[in-house]
Amino acid sequence: MGRIEDLDAIDLDSSEALALYLKKLNRLYKDLTMEVGYSAEEILENLSSIPGHSLAFGLDSRARAKHVVSPLVKAREASEFAGQQAVKANAMFRRYFAEEMERNRKPVKPKFSFG
Repeated sequence: MGRIEDLDAIDLDSSEALALYLKKLNRLYKDLTMEVGYSAEEILENLSSIPGHSLAFGLDSRARAKHVVSPLVKAREASEFAGQQAVKANAMFRRYFAEEMERNRKPVKPKFSFG
């Protein structure tokens, strides 16, 4: 099962489920951020190695490569921001609904009692 399907399979009907969903979502964005970042660096390196105009000493290839990679850098930054927002959503949920969570928590019976 894929990671998107894992997210889709979570029923968002409890605080535990919401926390699990947001944790998995954050992990997905972290991995996406790393993948896009590494790929952008690799593409930049490969495109920069292409010989450019002889009078520019290859600097024109480097500049064009940066233009090509620029959208990927922005995608990496957007993915990183999205992961941070998943963490923030979990923190906000806990802050705004902590009282209800405490109220609905069932008291735990002691496993051992002296009688």
